[in-house]
Amino acid sequence: MDLEEELGPGLGATSPAKGPATSAPLVHIDIDGDDLYAGLAQGSGIESIQLAQERARADALQQELEALRVALASLQEEHGVVRQERDALLTNISSLYNTAKLEIGRKDGEIKDLRASCD
Repeated sequence: MDLEEELGPGLGATSPAKGPATSAPLVHIDIDGDDLYAGLAQGSGIESIQLAQERARADALQQELEALRVALASLQEEHGVVRQERDALLTNISSLYNTAKLEIGRKDGEIKDLRASCD
């Protein structure tokens, strides 16, 4: 048995007994176009199923990423509001503390004066 009988006729070859060679259809690759690898996924059905699954997974992950970005923006905005409220509360409590210290000092002075007047 020769190589041509074992592997079949070469691409485009003709056999005098059988006529033009029958081989897998040639895939036209447009080198100048954007889709250079278009014919690669045309292998087995399993490969195209895997490709479809990976594309679906990539789409799902892209949607999840977008949802997380929206959530992040919302949380960052909420964080800014909470930080402003915290700063206002710190200012207020500091003012209250200082006012209370002054009031206690004033009351202590009044108590001393009253004790001195009683004696």
